Amino acid sequence: MAVERTFGYLKERFRRIKFFSEYREMPFIANTIVAACILHNLCLNCNDDNFDYYNEELNDII
Repeated sequence: MAVERTFGYLKERFRRIKFFSEYREMPFIANTIVAACILHNLCLNCNDDNFDYYNEELNDII
């Protein structure tokens, strides 16, 4: 469940992750996800208020 929730947060915050093409190479996808995680953590550390963690779609996943 934690992994699904994490990907849900990342997909909401970084919408590019929602639209990965099947033709992309795996290293590109992995690097993009790692970069998104780093940026997400930086935003959390800086108290970024531009992202609302309450989301109907995420609650359906959880």
